[in-house]
Amino acid sequence: MGLLSNPKTRNKIANLIAKYNNRLCVLCYLVGVVWFLALAHVQLNARTYFSENALLPGLVDPDFQHGHGSGEYFQELKSIMKDRKSEDEEFQIPSEWLVQKFAELRLDAYAHNYSFKYPYNILQGQSVRGQNVYAILRAPRAAGTEAVVLSAPFRADHDSTLAGIGLMLGLAKAFNRHTYWAKDIIFLVTDNQEIGMQAWLSAYHHSYNDFISAGHLPGRSGAIQAAINLEIGTDVVNRMDVRIEGLNGQLPNLDLVNTVMRLCRRESITPTLHKRTDYWNLDSMDGFQYSLKTMLMMMWRQAPGIPSGNHGLFHRYNVEAVTLHGTKLKNAKQNLGFAEMGRVLEGVFRSLNNLLERFHQSFFFYLLPSTDRYVSIGLYMPPFGLLVLSIAIKAIALWLSAGIFAKAEEEEQEEGLAEGSVDASITSDDQEQKKSAAQIGASTADQSEAPAKQDSQTFLMLLCYLPYFLTSCFFGLVAYYGPQFIISTAVRMQLSPESGLVIGFFAINVAVILYPLLQHWRTSKKAALIQARVDARILKCVGLLAVGIVLSTTAVINISLAFFVAACWVPVLLFIRPSSSRVCQLIQLLCLIVISPFGLMFAAAIINHLAFGKSSSPIDPIELIVRGWEGVQAGLFTVAIQSQMIDNLTFGLISVALLPLWTLFRLVPMCDIPN
Repeated sequence: MGLLSNPKTRNKIANLIAKYNNRLCVLCYLVGVVWFLALAHVQLNARTYFSENALLPGLVDPDFQHGHGSGEYFQELKSIMKDRKSEDEEFQIPSEWLVQKFAELRLDAYAHNYSFKYPYNILQGQSVRGQNVYAILRAPRAAGTEAVVLSAPFRADHDSTLAGIGLMLGLAKAFNRHTYWAKDIIFLVTDNQEIGMQAWLSAYHHSYNDFISAGHLPGRSGAIQAAINLEIGTDVVNRMDVRIEGLNGQLPNLDLVNTVMRLCRRESITPTLHKRTDYWNLDSMDGFQYSLKTMLMMMWRQAPGIPSGNHGLFHRYNVEAVTLHGTKLKNAKQNLGFAEMGRVLEGVFRSLNNLLERFHQSFFFYLLPSTDRYVSIGLYMPPFGLLVLSIAIKAIALWLSAGIFAKAEEEEQEEGLAEGSVDASITSDDQEQKKSAAQIGASTADQSEAPAKQDSQTFLMLLCYLPYFLTSCFFGLVAYYGPQFIISTAVRMQLSPESGLVIGFFAINVAVILYPLLQHWRTSKKAALIQARVDARILKCVGLLAVGIVLSTTAVINISLAFFVAACWVPVLLFIRPSSSRVCQLIQLLCLIVISPFGLMFAAAIINHLAFGKSSSPIDPIELIVRGWEGVQAGLFTVAIQSQMIDNLTFGLISVALLPLWTLFRLVPMCDIPN
């Protein structure tokens, strides 16, 4: 504080920023990006450990011996699904059979009925009915005030989860034979993917939604402390993929992830992140590249805010949860079945049974370059802070530049007034004496009116920038509240809701690009006066500060989304400025189009197709464009629907924050060039 309070030191810092701001911005950006990516190296991150000593993973010997029984449940469930004749029954949850099996195990079995309707008047507002099945194993040593959940979504298509449901029934049979449980165990089978899980959680926690009628739960337990979601499609697995990304980029407590990883290794099941195992030599350059790719894949999956499994909906209720996805390799030497998977889950629930309180000691904000190493928030925030610092430096430099420019104009005006006073001094002394009294009175009046005049000038200056801000906010509001009208119009034109939404969003982005070109700012003297008062430096300064605030707040919730947006936006926004060169204007326009919200989503869809697509043929540019358009269509529709049904914040961030800010910077190059 002493440095900033000293006028000389403050002036030196201001002069340094004003003189070297471009170099400082480039340096901060490059160091921030390189530093952030370098955190994947083994020397810059840390090995995982357990903060909660009460978990005691693997301390007791596993005694799960119902692998054969789980296989019988699985085969019986498969035969039931094959015997169904109609297509409607083929994908319906066999609720009666599940309730019967849970009841045979002497558990409290219930069926949960709910209904939902899609937002934006999709399906003409018709309600869709669904049903969940759950059973509660009452803890013999407790009063039922705490519970843990073992869930599985019901899917009978190519991505089947029938094996996971069979394993769940086998575990329920095994758990019911022991009396050491201190927490209730809830076995839950949900329908309709995330909607069924959200309906059950809403009914359990009494949180309701306008589009989901959660109904009533006939049976309840205590506060849920943790949850494990199963997505297993075969009775033989080789690897267990641990999925941790939740809604809006939330992550489970690292202690729960470490527990699952360690118990998988104990049973010789290889744990993976995004189907990637750990590299054998992390200290080598190949190991660093492998870890970096794993970390970037996690960030890529976390950035959209879409949960990677039903576990992601538990996080908003302060319940730690992960999804276990079993995978089978074609040419694997060792095949593991229900017995090994059951022992892993038995060990996890035995550890959760030891908890004395909720997960709180370990990290909630982290990145994983491998299954046994992590990058905490204390490590990745400093390099991200450098990215935001480059924005702050440029904003300060623009503010200082605009202030110096205004001060120079005032000095010119004062010099003109001084010259006029010298000419007036040539007049006779008699005239000066006669006017002296009047001048003294006038100066006193001017001094009294100076504050009011300054306030009025400040107000007029703010009014000059008001149309820019209102225009930016207008486009954001249209994008946020427009899907209702856009989708209804698309349905009348016999287009799918997905196609109509992406076309409407694309049209809004095109309108933002064309809007400054259609404005005739100098059609009148009044318009010319307003345009002359608008300084692009002030407009850009305000925009940079707003971008810094948005990125900083987003990083606290979803560091992956904030980093990707900052890496793309910062180098372009820092050097956008008015220019008289046609070539420079065209380059700036192309850069702004690339970093537009639609442009970023289109680029992300193409990268996703190239990185995760299964096509082995040579890259066709036309096919790549089509895949990119389809990716934007699917992703935008998903986040728009989830924003209304499960409170996904990504669509709101794009519409209300990123699009208005991009609109504001689209207007910056159209301002007059400062003298």
